[in-house]
Parts: sequence; structure tokens; C-alpha cells
Amino acid sequence: MIALNNFSKEYYQLLVTCETDVFENNNATFPLDRALSQRYVPEEILTRCSSLSEEGIAELKTFPAIVCMENTGFNGITDPNQTAIFAYITRVKMEGYQVRVAFQPIAPFHQKILCEQKYAIYFDLNMSCAITDLNRTAWSIHKVNLFEAFNESGLGYLPHPSI
Repeated sequence: MIALNNFSKEYYQLLVTCETDVFENNNATFPLDRALSQRYVPEEILTRCSSLSEEGIAELKTFPAIVCMENTGFNGITDPNQTAIFAYITRVKMEGYQVRVAFQPIAPFHQKILCEQKYAIYFDLNMSCAITDLNRTAWSIHKVNLFEAFNESGLGYLPHPSI
């Protein structure tokens, strides 16, 4: 397991999938056009991370991750019992026109927290339109300190790096 202290405090990964067995298998598959493409990655790390080179994958493994299923509704609405997982990436593998990402769960939390307008801003998520960041299968990177976002959104109880 990666030590929490080694996690990036500048970026986090968001893995949104429609695969219903994502939490049983601890992996998700993304079409290439929705896996770390220009639309989904900050410009300053796009070339390094999107290439999925050995170095790029090694860097991605230092970014904490949130893994969740697509919202069950539109306009930032999802089932109140839907779970998201705080996790870290363990493996990335190209499979034809797809990328498979394996992850290790750290802790679950209610996905609806990500959907709430007052908290979405801390995670760099757009919840102010019909089809939100959580309605579409994609693997993205956000320039956000995930641990600060957890604190601001009432998730400060989730594991954090030591100060």
C-alpha cells in the first residue's frame, strides 16, 4: 500500500464508471477518448500522465483517487445510498481501445456529498448543469488538494497524510 504521506497534495484522480461490479473487482475500464484526454487533465501534466508511459503511470500512482459509479440522476442528483471510494491506483493497463485501471480501496463515503453544490467546488466538480462530471464515464485529474476538499466537505474523518 502506498503511504498516505506520499500522496500528492496538488492533484487527485476521479474515476467515474458505469460498471456495476467496479467495487467487487476493484478495477474500471475507460474508452481511450475518456481516459486522461486533454479535456480531463490539467495542461501542465497532460503530456506526462496521458502518455501512460512507465514514468507517467508511476506519477499517477502518487495521486489519490475517488472512484464512483455514474450518478443515478441528472442535475447533480444521485441515490442517497450510492457509495464513492477513496482509493489509490495499483495498476494501469492498455487493452485495445480501452484502459483498465485497478485500484485499492481506502475508505467509502456517500457519493451525494460530491453532488452538493456547496461542496462540489472543493472537488473541482461542476454540478450546475443537467449532465455533470459524475454522469459520464471518464478518468480525469483535478488540480485540487483532495485532503483539503475532504476537510471542507465534512469528510475530515477519512484517512489523511500526517502533518
